[in-house]
Amino acid sequence: MYDLIFMCDANNSIGFGHVSRCIYLAKYSLKINKKIKIGFIGSYIKEVKYRIKNSLLDIDFIKNKGSIKSKCLVIDALGDDDDPNIFPLNKYNLARTIANNIIYLSSGTQIDKLPTNIICIGYHPSGIKSKPPNIYWDLKYAPTLEVDYKNLKKRNKNNVLLALGGIRDESLVNTIMEVVNQIDLFKQIDILVSPVNKKLNRINVFKTSKCINLHYNLKTISPLLFESGMVIATLGNLSYEALAHGAPLCLIATKKFQSEYGDLLKDKGLAYNVGLVNEKNQNKLLEFIKKTLIDSDQLSKQAIKLIDGKGIKRITNIISNYY
Repeated sequence: MYDLIFMCDANNSIGFGHVSRCIYLAKYSLKINKKIKIGFIGSYIKEVKYRIKNSLLDIDFIKNKGSIKSKCLVIDALGDDDDPNIFPLNKYNLARTIANNIIYLSSGTQIDKLPTNIICIGYHPSGIKSKPPNIYWDLKYAPTLEVDYKNLKKRNKNNVLLALGGIRDESLVNTIMEVVNQIDLFKQIDILVSPVNKKLNRINVFKTSKCINLHYNLKTISPLLFESGMVIATLGNLSYEALAHGAPLCLIATKKFQSEYGDLLKDKGLAYNVGLVNEKNQNKLLEFIKKTLIDSDQLSKQAIKLIDGKGIKRITNIISNYY
């Protein structure tokens, strides 16, 4: 019998964010009770398995799903990689055979098609109201880690961080790099490489004097998020982590829903949202990067005000009531 099972996936299409959240939730759960037995169910490439094992030494990857039971099961997964509002029904049906208490971490903006006997936790600012004990919905549940502002350093406006998730389209990465290269203020470009991207092999660095650093398998991304003058990211877990650190954020999208959800953050004064990026709208990307730089102090203050970095802790406390 398990106390807690996390059901999540990581791949090039959905990125690493779902697994990353579950790792943090597992860590915090073990802080509450070191004796609980935790398992993971999902589809993971070896790099992701390594990251989970390296973060949680005493953890089980569950293969024989037919005979296991758990007091509580957390689903952090999509029913459709291109639409987070599609409920992962197949995973839910499997979860029902394993646990009585099922918690769904929603990456979407709607709850009208959820099963009635499920606990749902969401955070995108779509207007949904919390209705405990079944619905917990607020920006305060954005799954971010508590930030140590005592170690806050002055941001280096010459540094820009690119966090592009599971993007495989090298031409798109090169388009973004081409635009970033046009900003004279930037002297250093840091690129955070997701575990689901083995390599970004042919990044076009041009004939530039800018320093370009690729970052793999970092134990913590806090220093990068604290020190960067701004962050350019696809909407996902990392973008909320950036906000918790007060990083000026410029969002780009590779999928329609990322563009739509980015507008929700823009409307809260938390970020600029370019929308879908391609070779034809480089000027728009350049324009929005410049806007982010101009309004960086205002964006940073609003981010710290609305995203306090305690979301993972709050979610863990809710989960702990069910095992």
